[in-house]
Amino acid sequence: MQATQEAAFSLSVLFCPNSAFPPNNHQPRKNLSIELDLRNCKPIIDFLTKKTNDQLKQTFFTAGKFYLSSLQSVDTDMEKAFLDLVTCGEILSNYFQYSEDEIYDSRLRGMFERLAGKQVNQKDIELIKSRLYQVKAGFNLTFKKLLNEHFFDKTESLKEFTRLTTENIESCIKAVYDLRSKYVHTGIDFGHWLVPHPALMNEIQFGMPNVEDKELKKILSKVPTYIGLERALRFALLRLLHINNVYIHAELDNDVGKNREPTE
Repeated sequence: MQATQEAAFSLSVLFCPNSAFPPNNHQPRKNLSIELDLRNCKPIIDFLTKKTNDQLKQTFFTAGKFYLSSLQSVDTDMEKAFLDLVTCGEILSNYFQYSEDEIYDSRLRGMFERLAGKQVNQKDIELIKSRLYQVKAGFNLTFKKLLNEHFFDKTESLKEFTRLTTENIESCIKAVYDLRSKYVHTGIDFGHWLVPHPALMNEIQFGMPNVEDKELKKILSKVPTYIGLERALRFALLRLLHINNVYIHAELDNDVGKNREPTE
């Protein structure tokens, strides 16, 4: 029974079977074109059953459960499907440790420098830093680390102007977390804005959403559609394993000449 469940979970991460969106049809994905064959799940099954890296196993399995839950609910509850993907990304981000230079933006670093220059008690500065969890910053940095150049080379979007790119990915991922926060605090209905146009299969929005809330309008204009965010999380899940010696696919290798890979 356990082996069957692990195989089903592995297959869902690799292939996402169903037939509505590109993530759920019966064709190999454009990213990491892995044939629909259970034998291709072997690296993940071996990792889940034999490897001893408990932190990596727990991170992958827990994040993967939310990814699977998202796929199972997308046809009936888009908001839940979206939030499950965000939770998947949050779990992945907790795997990495980021330095202060990475996690704090230029304004925060400048503030700490000014406080230090005024000889503010160092314990007070450390207290301020401890309260600045910067979850959104870690969420964004994790996608920067796990999405390599191959992710942007192949897409299921049918038009060039509707795909995720190296130029728009940061603003899109930041908007994902902003939309999550907006929903949690206000309960605003947004699911229909995440559905791609069937003739375009767009990963990003085009045009300006017709909503009165100016903040929400700005967020929705930048947030990726469900299929854009799903593709990013699938790639990130598999690359997390790949960079930790669980070979999945050559396109998950580190970028040549780019400093995008995670630091252990």
